[in-house]
Amino acid sequence: MTTISWRFATLHYLFTLVLAPFVSGILELFVNLSKNELFNLLEVFPLVWVFGLLFSLPVALLYFLAVYFLRKHLVAVIKAKWLLTLLTLLLMTGTLAYLNCLSVMIVLPYTITIVLVAVVLPGGD
Repeated sequence: MTTISWRFATLHYLFTLVLAPFVSGILELFVNLSKNELFNLLEVFPLVWVFGLLFSLPVALLYFLAVYFLRKHLVAVIKAKWLLTLLTLLLMTGTLAYLNCLSVMIVLPYTITIVLVAVVLPGGD
């Protein structure tokens, strides 16, 4: 039986970190920002990525531990992808709640990115 790949797990984690700030910027543009303010947001993206990486390290540890157990127990790819997606959403929300950053404009872009990346990436070995 094919199980979830380490490649999927790594790319899912990294693509979420890289793409979510862009999704956030696009949502902000549609909601309330002018195009000039969007360019100002582009200046802080590197800072967002650094802090995103630092704050997501505990999440990454739990995420990759879950991947290890899913692989060990030969959980089917489609089931593993959705379990990992759900776990990622819960851990991301928990991290933001811990940091008192639960706002729709932060949670929504990460949720969209987590789900879309999981759907698009192939999951098997």
